Amino acid sequence: MHKLELPQKYHIPFLKSHNQVLRPHIGGLNPYHVGFEVFKKIEERHGIGECFVARETAHDVSFLRQYLTEEDARELGLFSFSRHKDEYKIDEISDENGWKDVKKALLSNVGTNSIPVIYVKNLTEDDVLVLEHDHDGRDLELTHADETVGHVHTLWDSEVKLFTIVEGETWEI
Repeated sequence: MHKLELPQKYHIPFLKSHNQVLRPHIGGLNPYHVGFEVFKKIEERHGIGECFVARETAHDVSFLRQYLTEEDARELGLFSFSRHKDEYKIDEISDENGWKDVKKALLSNVGTNSIPVIYVKNLTEDDVLVLEHDHDGRDLELTHADETVGHVHTLWDSEVKLFTIVEGETWEI
């Protein structure tokens, strides 16, 4: 900030934003921190030119798919988890055997991959709109699913049903 000779009023906002990027979230994932650390590794391994290539050609998923290594996953302490009934369980850690599964889980939750896919399955003769969740192994949060059905009902102005899978069983919402 000093080398740029910017007005003092920009220093604190910059430091605040920069700190939010650099700071890992203990027990959570700070995607900005992950990206920052991976960019540092790209520069170490391939030089600054590759950083510019990555910035210009990759989006979040392709960036991580191409550049996140086992070493990076270990150093960042990445792990995957899932919810089982009312508790969370660690599925994999970033070790020699599990890091690829951790990376796959991370990729499935980055960008638009984190948004559940729900499509219109059917419209019955009595105007019931039947929706189906394209279950990819991740269960919907039922509270959010109820709210979604309520909002669609407001738009549809008729009965709406949503079918999904929760803990291996078919559910109707």
